[in-house]
Amino acid sequence: MRSAAVALNAAFPDQPGYRLRIALNSGDAFGGTLGARGSMKYNVIGDTINVAARLESYNKSLTPDADGFPGICMTLEAACLIDPERDWLVLTEYLHDNGRTNIDVIEVPFSGINSGNAASLESGSQPVEP
Repeated sequence: MRSAAVALNAAFPDQPGYRLRIALNSGDAFGGTLGARGSMKYNVIGDTINVAARLESYNKSLTPDADGFPGICMTLEAACLIDPERDWLVLTEYLHDNGRTNIDVIEVPFSGINSGNAASLESGSQPVEP
């Protein structure tokens, strides 16, 4: 997706550029068709989705790379699913909706992604505190 957005921006420099923000979270969610007759739509809901949406919004505040895109923003839990052996670096703490749960957030710059190999993800963030 990122390479396609970069290519489109290069092909049409006189038009407003495409932007891309990616946020990852993992966990349970409810998905299904919701609504009333005549206005049914597929939706996903739950804390997992809410956190991912907030991470995507938070991604707006991250510094973009040379192509104008911020890195991938994800929870530490999602990062550990990608590579459980890695000592992931935490960007910041993010408070969940209930105000009691601290969620560790990881930013992975696109420059740290090597041909889509998740194990090659790099981060310039701070180490996780025990």
